[in-house]
Amino acid sequence: PEATRQGFAFNHPVITVGTTVHEGDLAAEMEGLSVLTPKVMLSGVKKAEDGTGLILRLYEMTGEATSAQVRIAPWLAAAGSPAVETDLLERALPESTAKMDGESADCGKE
Repeated sequence: PEATRQGFAFNHPVITVGTTVHEGDLAAEMEGLSVLTPKVMLSGVKKAEDGTGLILRLYEMTGEATSAQVRIAPWLAAAGSPAVETDLLERALPESTAKMDGESADCGKE
């Protein structure tokens, strides 16, 4: 999994965008998302097409069935928000295993 993670980081580097100093409630540095499952990688984050949710695209790197856990900061999604697994077209899967437990999103089966 680490080779996959390093290859992805090399081919898709994080682009830093600078801004001027301005007032606001957020800290100068903070963590927004943290994938807690070692063999799972976050490959994308975006606003849902319908504008009411946050889409996290997760990638399981070993080809094994697994359960993924992601910590989501409350400024991105309120603790206990609804969660649902979708396909790539953002259509809800009929048997979604996704759930939010506090600030942690869990989905998948081991």
